[in-house]
Amino acid sequence: YLSGKAILDSDAVSYYDHIKFYIDNLSRGVFPLWDPAWFCGASNTFFLQRMGCFNPFLLLILLFKGLGFSHTTAYLMYLMCYYFVGCLGFYFLARIVIKDRICAFAAFALLLFSALGTRIFDSFMILMFTPTAWFFYFLVAFSQKPRRYAFVGLIFTLIIVVTTYIPFFFLLSVLSFLLFYGLVYGGHLKVLALRYLKFIADNKLLTVLCLMLLMASMVPGYLFFIHALLV
Repeated sequence: YLSGKAILDSDAVSYYDHIKFYIDNLSRGVFPLWDPAWFCGASNTFFLQRMGCFNPFLLLILLFKGLGFSHTTAYLMYLMCYYFVGCLGFYFLARIVIKDRICAFAAFALLLFSALGTRIFDSFMILMFTPTAWFFYFLVAFSQKPRRYAFVGLIFTLIIVVTTYIPFFFLLSVLSFLLFYGLVYGGHLKVLALRYLKFIADNKLLTVLCLMLLMASMVPGYLFFIHALLV
């Protein structure tokens, strides 16, 4: 039901609490770097990094609250919408790979109603699933025919990933894909490299701008890592 937190379990409860604290402060124009309620006052940097506080989809919670929903209902609606967006990315990826609309929709439906959907209420997995699905869609689309929208989409999904605390699911998926692709289609790597280089040569300004944004997005995670080493 949507009237309380009972629907959330395990890690999802902690994410709910810290995202609520973040959204409540953000709605007042405050970026909460300090949490006075945590251990009688503590830095909030860890939880901001863990939840991916720069993810624009979190603003959906503010939108739903503005429409009159309670925070809990707004948060659960955000989770469901974010999961649905990830499934849409999977659908578009299936359309490219399978090249059949009906089969792609069947794959989308199987994923949408799979057990993965239940994990959005007890795990942080949804935070990685959605950008990962869209990353692979943009990667395959860009590799087939380099276009600006696909390149910008690649950078955007990477920015979401690197500003979220636990990217291991994403890294494992990408590295496994690259390894097996190289083993099976190694002869195509030169062709892909030439396509990428031609796109970069034709879109130097866009490439530099996107890479600068990606590097800037890595700064919070880098500072968090350095701080952890010093502690």
